[in-house]
Amino acid sequence: MLYMILGFIGFIILFIIARVLNERNVKTLNQDEKAMMVDAFSSFRKYSLIPVLGLIVLYFLLAWRIGSDVRLYALFLVLLLCYVIAINLFVVRKLLALHLPRPVVRSYVFTSLIKLAGLGIFFAVMFRYYL
Repeated sequence: MLYMILGFIGFIILFIIARVLNERNVKTLNQDEKAMMVDAFSSFRKYSLIPVLGLIVLYFLLAWRIGSDVRLYALFLVLLLCYVIAINLFVVRKLLALHLPRPVVRSYVFTSLIKLAGLGIFFAVMFRYYL
């Protein structure tokens, strides 16, 4: 149980660090660039969590139907990881299409990697718990 708590704390710390770096990065943009970003991602924010909620519901339905085991958990992690990577690639392509400065895009990629590392730490600890 202690490992789960430490894994969660590590995830939260890395997520906060990435968030602070991302906010600092956005402050470097001028007003027009910020407005372009808000317009480009307004509908994205509304709908981006729907697939995650679908995955969670699917996980619990399958766990209820066939029983929870390590294979189901691993499948869930792989699907969630694929979704997170796909979303990040989509966002990077959209940032490049907006012709934002390269340092802004690079900083977004860096903060995304920090978040992925936090997610990886949390899932590795959870996976270890289930083994």
